[in-house]
This record gives sequence, structure tokens and C-alpha cells, in this order.
Amino acid sequence: MEGQSGKQGNMNNPAIDGAEELLIVICKRLICLLMVYVFSGVVYAQAASGDALVLSNESNKHSAIGYIWYLEDKQGKLDIQDILQPQFQWRFKNVGNKAPNFGLTKSAYWFQLQVVSGEDRPKTWWLEIQDPLLDIVDIYYKVNGELTEHIQLGDHYPFHERPVRVRNPVSILSLKPGERVEIIFRVKTYGAMHAPVFFWEPESYPVEALNLQMEYGIYYGIIGALILYNLMLFFSIRDVTYLYYCLFVLSYCVWQFSYNGLGYEFLWPNHGKLNLLSALLGSNFYTFFMLVFVRSFLRIPDLFPCMNKFIICVMSFGIIPLSVFLFFDQSIGVRINVFYLVMALCVISFAGVYAYYKKVVEARYFLIAWGVFIFGVLTFCMMFIGLLPANFLTIHGQQIGSASEAILLSFALAHRMRLLTKENERIRMQVKQNLENRVVQRTDELSVAMSELKLANEMLREKSFNDGLTGVRNRMYLESEYEKEWLRSRRERSDLAVLMIDLDHFKRVNDEHGHLCGDRALCFVADIVRKEISRPGDIIARYGGEEFLVVLPGTGNAGAYALAEKIRATLENTAFTYDNQAIQLTVSIGYAVQTATECLEDASSLLDAADQALYAAKHNGRNQVAAVA
Repeated sequence: MEGQSGKQGNMNNPAIDGAEELLIVICKRLICLLMVYVFSGVVYAQAASGDALVLSNESNKHSAIGYIWYLEDKQGKLDIQDILQPQFQWRFKNVGNKAPNFGLTKSAYWFQLQVVSGEDRPKTWWLEIQDPLLDIVDIYYKVNGELTEHIQLGDHYPFHERPVRVRNPVSILSLKPGERVEIIFRVKTYGAMHAPVFFWEPESYPVEALNLQMEYGIYYGIIGALILYNLMLFFSIRDVTYLYYCLFVLSYCVWQFSYNGLGYEFLWPNHGKLNLLSALLGSNFYTFFMLVFVRSFLRIPDLFPCMNKFIICVMSFGIIPLSVFLFFDQSIGVRINVFYLVMALCVISFAGVYAYYKKVVEARYFLIAWGVFIFGVLTFCMMFIGLLPANFLTIHGQQIGSASEAILLSFALAHRMRLLTKENERIRMQVKQNLENRVVQRTDELSVAMSELKLANEMLREKSFNDGLTGVRNRMYLESEYEKEWLRSRRERSDLAVLMIDLDHFKRVNDEHGHLCGDRALCFVADIVRKEISRPGDIIARYGGEEFLVVLPGTGNAGAYALAEKIRATLENTAFTYDNQAIQLTVSIGYAVQTATECLEDASSLLDAADQALYAAKHNGRNQVAAVA
């Protein structure tokens, strides 16, 4: 009864009731604050106490994806002291499981992340922001609540001032065992705001950079070869379409060279502002010359006059982004140029599809090349925004697509030239037929003319089978006749010998006496070999630069060796003079014989055997004759 009375007394106590109500109110307010914290997008507290990127030797490269927080500074006026204030810290948001990518923007962006050393000894890491076109990058290191270092990077600063002289902004981070560092960096750029962050071991980064440089070298080598090849075709046949092709491929190279940061690294290291200008000029000129090329390649002015007028209007639009960029606002100029590029891509795609629909033969090859390029660009863009994983194909999608497009378009131009040649041939035959029908009385004269033409063709064919320098047969003739001789030897069970002759130290002759002397030396050797071969059925041909090949039907081992030794000795004992100076020339000769009882599997086996024998002769000291052991 007493316990019950005491309990009842407590329940009726006003002081206790007031305390309980106060406690309930406090709990409600704490719960509300907690819900606001969870659902309001406030993330800095998590950044301060949540996960940090652990840097350890388990990997030589660490990605910061998932650990980066960002704050948009639309006015671009905040500094590091402002960012460190609590009212700004609460406004940071998590980027998510993707690299920071905000497209074309005038805003400055602040990023922060935390890293902690997973090593038991001091360790140095390289922090890389993987975009060479970023204009201004300010990196701050904060340790134990204090700013310890400030690094300025970006292409607005001279290249030689970078702590690590590479294309992308890279700073050096030294960590003590178990040390936790907060990294804050600000990015301001007139181009696309794309800032993927990686941490590298210093020993691994140069290897990766070298591999990337090799890939770029292969890419630009392929493009350069295609430009040179089609430029020579333009000078040869005077078809302006080849010139347009070279200009649009060259413009794309300039664009990519600037986009990849290679221009800033190698061409204008002290003028990084040229990066954005060269990239915009490259993309603008690429768009213009691609339109010009498509217009010429698909014969749009002749076949589709209305479309031609529209394409000319699109081409003229290209002057607007250049003018805005150079004289008004760079950021707006970049945006207009992107619109110009997208509009041109749509127009080009429509033109290709429409030309294909109208049965333009060239359109089929153009659409294949264009589709490969668009696929490569889309692959890269989807990787860029995180829809595809980053691998060799997606990272280099633009380069692979553009190189494939350039190669396929080069083939398309070659096919176009073949079609034009066939059309010209058809027209010629039609004219010839009409002429024969209308001028029957001049048949005799026409027959004489045709006979002369046939003779001229035979003479031309004969010349096409001779080497222009030495006068002996060339490799084209050799490949057509050698197969016949080998088959006949096999069919008739007769011997067939091959001599492979190489002029010793030919490079030294060129280097010491000049290429004209080297040419004279080749002619001298060819004359001696020609004099030593007496049978009509024997073949002497120039096989390579300083190599000659002699095919001897019906000749066995003894005869092949005797002739080879005679050629070698004659050349060694015959003086060769150039510019009143005697030059000693010698040759190494390898020979191989297909006997009547030992037929090889194919024709190339005999040549391979002779080549091996030649290698043995040169390896054993040169100026000698050798056969396959």
C-alpha cells in the first residue's frame, strides 16, 4: 500500500511532469534535426567523418570516384577562406559514382575529398586531374585543420612551372604513415568542366604516360600517312576532292592535338591560352572542311541543288562562333561552336542517307565511314558521362573512330576514282563504236591506228616491267614470271635455281658519297649481273632497295654456285669510280635450288631458302656465296 501510495504521489508531482514534457520536446527536436540532416542533402558532415580514400601499395593507381564532393560557385568569387566557413561546408554535395562532369559552364567549381595513408612508412603520391584543357586549377592541402600547401596548375600558367611536367595537371602529395589529408581544389575553365581525379605511384605514372604517347604516335602516324598519300594523289590527278579530304583530316588532327594537351606540352608550353583557341579553330575548320568534302564527294551541287544551298548556309554559319570567341565572349563562342558542330553532323548524316536513297554509289562507302566515326564519338561520350566503363576502346573512341573514318574514306576515294575511270572507259568505247558505225570507209586507217595503239600499249607494258633506275626487270615482272617458272620446274621435274644478290654496305656508300652515287652503284651491279647471264630464259630483276634476284631455269647446285661465284668475283675485281674516286663494291649472294627429286611445297619456299642463304652470307662476313645448309 505504501509503494502504491508513493507511486501515485510521484504521478501527481507537477515538477516531475514538467521534466518529462521538457524531455519529450527535446527528443522531438533532436529527431527533427536528424531528419533534416539526413534528407536535406547536407553532405559535408559525412565528408568530415565518413569514408576517406585509402592510398596503399595494393594498387599503383587509385581512382577518387565516389569520394569527391563539389560546390558550384556561380559568380566565381569565393576563395579558400570562404570555402572553409561552415555555411559553405554544408552546401557541398557528393558527385556520386562517376567522375565530376558539368559540361560547358561559366561557374567555378570547388571540389574536396579526403585521403588517408595506408602505409607504415612515408609515401609520395601524384595527384592527377585527367583533363589537359582545364584553365585554372588551385589545389590546397589541409592537414590537422590547417592549410599546408597551395599549388596552382592549369594551362593559363607556363608549362615549366608545373611540379610534374606532363599534359594533365599533376601535383605531388607526401603522406606520413596513417596521415589523413583533406584536399580542396578549385577549377575554372572556359571549356567543358570535366575533372576525373586519380592518385598514382610516381614510378608507375611515367610508364602509363609513355604508353599513351605511343598510342598517340600510332594514331597521328596513321593520319599523317593518309594525308600525305591523298595529297600526292591530288597533285597527281588534280581532283580537288582529295584536297578537301586532306584539309578536313588535318583540321581534325589539330583539334585532337589540342584536346589531348599535346600542343600545350610540345608546341606552346608558355602560352597555354592557345589551347582553347587551337581546339576551337581545329573543330571549327574540321566542321567547315568536312561539309566541303561531303559536298564534293557526294556531288551534291550537281545532283541536289537545293541541298547544296542549305549546306552553303551551314558552312557560312561557322564564322559566327569564331567572331564571338575572338571579339566578345570565349565561353559563348565555345557554346555556339558546339551547336555549329552538332548541326553540321546532322546535316552531313542527312546528306549521306539522302544520297544513298537516291542511288548515289559513293554514298554507300561514305555512310560506312561516317557511321564508324559517329559510333566512336558516341562511345567516347557515353564513357565521358559514365554510361560505359572506361577501357581502351571507350577512352580512345574518338581516335579509333576518326582513324577508321579517314582510312575508309580514303578507300572510298579510291573506289570513286575507279568508278570515274570506268565511266571514262565506257564513254571512250561508246565514242569508238559510234565512230566505227559512222565512218566505215576509214576502217583501214582506224585499224592502223589501233595497231599503233596496241604497239604503244605493249611498249608501255614492257616499260612497266622494267626498273626505272637499273633497266633490269622489276619486282612486278618477277612475281608474274617466277610463279610460272616454278610451276614448270615442278611439272617437268627439272632443276630451278634462285640467286639473291645484295650489295654490301650500300648504306655506307649512300652516306659517304651521296644517293646519286648509290644509284650509280646499283646500275653498275645490274650491268655486271646482266652481262654474266647469257641464256634467254634466265631472269634478272631488282627485288628490293639494293637486292637483285636471278632466276635460272634448268640449273642445278653446281651451275648456280659457279654463276654466283663468277658474279661475285667479277664485281670484286671490276673498278667502280664515281667523281674520279674509286669505290670498292662487293656483293653477298645466297642461292637455293629446287632439284628434280626435291620439289618444295610452294614457290615462296624457294625464295625463303635463298633469303636465308643470303642472311648466312652476310652474317659470315659478306662478299661471299652461301647456300642453305
